Order: sequence, then structure tokens, then C-alpha cells
Amino acid sequence: MIENNKTTDYASISDVLGITRDGAKYYINKLKEASIVRREGTNRSGYYETLNDINRPADFMNLDEETKSISISWCRKYFMPSETAFKGMSSYGLKHVFEKDTDIYLSNGQFKGAMLLAGFTPKNITDLNWQFYISKNSPAIYMETKA
Repeated sequence: MIENNKTTDYASISDVLGITRDGAKYYINKLKEASIVRREGTNRSGYYETLNDINRPADFMNLDEETKSISISWCRKYFMPSETAFKGMSSYGLKHVFEKDTDIYLSNGQFKGAMLLAGFTPKNITDLNWQFYISKNSPAIYMETKA
């Protein structure tokens, strides 16, 4: 439904599926948590956008085992955890730092998956490009500023 009508709301979903409005809200939230859809704009005038595979963290599982291992190890080595989200660069920018250092291309989703498996938490999983709870003093951030 969302792919056919981005302005689909809880009421229309509940009507079509024969579930309650709360049920529709529950399932939309599950889709957001799984990075399958995200909300753009306000509740009143916004719309839902479906995310393609290259932006889903699950796309990480499509990599070969060696690339998976290298990616997770690199993230653990070059990022330090922090209590606050790093706002200077999103997953999209961070994946380019990884690529410059390793010559390995990852999609945005694959990089997000690597960061999750390396133990890093995003600030808001419904964003397209994630900000992680990493220190601004992380070696990867230093690598980018000196590039």
C-alpha cells in the first residue's frame, strides 16, 4: 500500500487489512524498526517512503564472509563508543572513510549493518543516514579530517 500511495495513513491501512487503527500503527512501527519504511515530514502533511535494500542494514548479510569480517573488525578498531551521538558525519559519510582506507565498497545499509554488529548504536533508526554514538576522537574521524 505504501509503495502505491505514500500518503497512506493508519485509517486506510486498518480498513484495507481489516485491523484496528492501533494494529495498523503497530505494523507501521515494525516496518520502521526494520528499516523498511521511514516517515518524511510531519504527521499531518508527511508521507511514508519505502527503503530499498541498499539502505537496509540487513543488506550486510549479502556480503561474503571475508568482507563481513573485515568490516566489523575495522569498525571496532576505528570507532570509539560515546554517550552522545556524533553529529559531524552520518553513516553515508562514514562509509566513505571506510572505503578510502580499505578499498572496499559498502552500501549505506551494509555499513549500517557492520556498525550494528560491531556494537554501535544509531541515534534514530528511522533516519535514512544514521548518526552513531561514537566519539569525535575516534581514529576514523581523525582519518577523515586529515584526508
